[in-house]
Amino acid sequence: LRLPFLVREILSQMAKWSENIELLVGVMMTTCLALLLLSMSAYNYPSWYGGKEKHVHSLIPAGLGMLIGLSSFGVRVEKARKAAAHIAVLCGMAGIGGAVPGLMKLPKILAGDKTVAKPDAARIQAVMFVVCVPFVVFSVAWFVSNRRAQKAKEAGKGK
Repeated sequence: LRLPFLVREILSQMAKWSENIELLVGVMMTTCLALLLLSMSAYNYPSWYGGKEKHVHSLIPAGLGMLIGLSSFGVRVEKARKAAAHIAVLCGMAGIGGAVPGLMKLPKILAGDKTVAKPDAARIQAVMFVVCVPFVVFSVAWFVSNRRAQKAKEAGKGK
């Protein structure tokens, strides 16, 4: 059976990660977040499919998605894991911070107010908030559990 290189690489990495399921979930969650952010930009950039007016601002989720996607590759490497994970969480926090203005407009949009400026952007920002918050919460919990495990390991060596 000849598998493409990427599939073989993923399967070999999964075999190495079988003892650390949290890491596997973290990498998968990071990759999924990156793909979601990229697809949000593809949906919201109307000139690609003949929609209304294009805005460069709708590519912001794509930029965050690319940074998070690149950092998901870094999380797979032991030496770069800490820095890559922190970069991914920082991008997730930037996504949360950038989504706040859209959240403020969302109640008016849901109430049917037609005077809200750029309602599509507000909807995408709200979705970006909903997507980024669980990622950041999971990542912070993962950092805390890793730190506790590291302290327990150091305490066990000292005795």
